[in-house]
Amino acid sequence: IYLGYIPEDDKIALIDAAEAVVLPSKHAGESYPLLLDEVLARGKLVVMTVRSKILEFRTKFYERNIITSLGNAKSLAHTITNLLLKNKKSALTGNRVSDEIGILSWNIIARRLVKLYDQVIRR
Repeated sequence: IYLGYIPEDDKIALIDAAEAVVLPSKHAGESYPLLLDEVLARGKLVVMTVRSKILEFRTKFYERNIITSLGNAKSLAHTITNLLLKNKKSALTGNRVSDEIGILSWNIIARRLVKLYDQVIRR
């Protein structure tokens, strides 16, 4: 569901209510969407399409993200369905996929962003 602009408090409430956040866009208005870290900081999974080299690099650097092909709606739907099914099955054993992520602090996120930019600069 695309809601357009969302106030910060509402955005956090929506993230908290979700099992996963899907970012299927070709352009997020920035080369690295900070929403990615906001979602991970709340202990949620991210499903996204590859849009930029820095995002591809970030995904390899931090492997809690799920990537699907750009412009392939079937692949995106399949990825989301499999993720939700796996999360439901895992919930029965008390081991949900999203629980494996853990909550990140902004301190950890800031350190990871600095490390990421350092790695990109060294390339």
